[in-house]
Amino acid sequence: MTPKSILTAFLFVLTPVLGLAQSVISVNIAGGNANSPSAGGGGGEGIVTGTAGLGQLGNWNNAIGASNVGAGLTVPALVDSTGAATAATFSWVTNNTWSTSTADGAGGDVDMMSGYIDNFHANGSITVAGLGPEFTGPGYTVLVYYNTDNSGMTAGFTVTDNAGNTDTRFGHQLIANANYPLAGGTDGYIISTETANNTLFSANIVQLSGFSGSEFTMTGNAGTVGSARARPNAIQIISLGGAEPLTLEVSGRDMLTFRWPSQRGQLYTLRSETDPSVADPIDWPFFDGHQDIEATPPENTLTIPRPPEAKRFFVIEGFAAPLESILADDFESGLGLWTIGSDGAAGTEWELGTPSGVGPAAANSPVNCIGTNLSAGYAKDADVWLRSPPIDLTAVAGATVNYFQAFDIEATFDLGRVSVIDCADESVLAVIEDDLDGASLDWALVSRVLPPEALGKIVKIEFRLITDVFDGSVFAGWYLDDFMVTVP
Repeated sequence: MTPKSILTAFLFVLTPVLGLAQSVISVNIAGGNANSPSAGGGGGEGIVTGTAGLGQLGNWNNAIGASNVGAGLTVPALVDSTGAATAATFSWVTNNTWSTSTADGAGGDVDMMSGYIDNFHANGSITVAGLGPEFTGPGYTVLVYYNTDNSGMTAGFTVTDNAGNTDTRFGHQLIANANYPLAGGTDGYIISTETANNTLFSANIVQLSGFSGSEFTMTGNAGTVGSARARPNAIQIISLGGAEPLTLEVSGRDMLTFRWPSQRGQLYTLRSETDPSVADPIDWPFFDGHQDIEATPPENTLTIPRPPEAKRFFVIEGFAAPLESILADDFESGLGLWTIGSDGAAGTEWELGTPSGVGPAAANSPVNCIGTNLSAGYAKDADVWLRSPPIDLTAVAGATVNYFQAFDIEATFDLGRVSVIDCADESVLAVIEDDLDGASLDWALVSRVLPPEALGKIVKIEFRLITDVFDGSVFAGWYLDDFMVTVP
């Protein structure tokens, strides 16, 4: 519908929507190391030759540097996503690069998400200089891609430009070497704009916004969850000029309808001003209570009464939806609806209380946890299980289970297993952790995205310890605390 109103609308999406109308510079950190994959320490270089990333753009600039690059690397004369030359340059200073072991040589996303700068939070920086007016005029956003060989970790990045703008954001990685693709995202990617260094929002892109300088420096920030090491795989610099606009429809003389592309896991807010010069759009007031609008991918629609002013400006702000806990238990109030049982020999059972004699020195959060034989090692020929209260996933699009664990389980011969159980018939829908063994008696956070088989059902999470029939050394067992299930 063609607008029939004198209302002037200044309309754009603050969350970037990549497209050929925008100026975009993409830089892949090829990574790799001095060793071959068989020699240990990750894989080789991951070179992008085709399309990759959010929006599946081409003409990636490959930053290639071997392990222990020392003083750094400079890539001059970057090209944009159309292949056009720019005056921009990319450089880094770091001790070394590294990689996952997932590069497939196809020259696309898998290769882009394999190589990275290692320990970037401790000793590295990236500088991009020479950005032209196509970036400095309308402003730009920086996307940082991450996929490393660590699981259950939160880390972040800071960008500061030479115009005095700065932004710091964090994201969480659930599974080592498998942070791409992420289910429910666009092109296999999910954006985080979280500011907390302990966020559990699962993503593989951190978005940093609000820049207009011709030069910027990016550094890493250690999080407080897991290994917490910031390690970028790639960056994209996205001009806000030419971003896909909101569309505006006017129904008669009374109603306005906004339409914009939306992404799962995001919330949106309508902001408005009659005078756009009074503040940056991000600081405009909320309009008429239209806040925290849930995403309805691939497009959102919002219809409002036409405001009385002759001229009013609107923006849609997009941001990551906060996580909601649908089940949380710190085991301080008894077992409740948790159930325990044994399908093996006597002598081992799950117990609620304070560990003593073996295992961790204390619960993760005082004073109780749940574990196998809290004051003694587990026995032979055990098959003991612990099941959570029912978890209703019938109306959610995704869920993540989080818990702290400590364990001492005989390697090779005994194991811990985590499964998703269907409450309807107690069948196993999926195994999300198998063959847990070895020793790690320092409490550590575990986060696992529940698989599609669990969605649309009422489920339980089962923890099972299985031991062999032979007597041997004493092993402390398996300890759990601070269990939580979250949904977007």
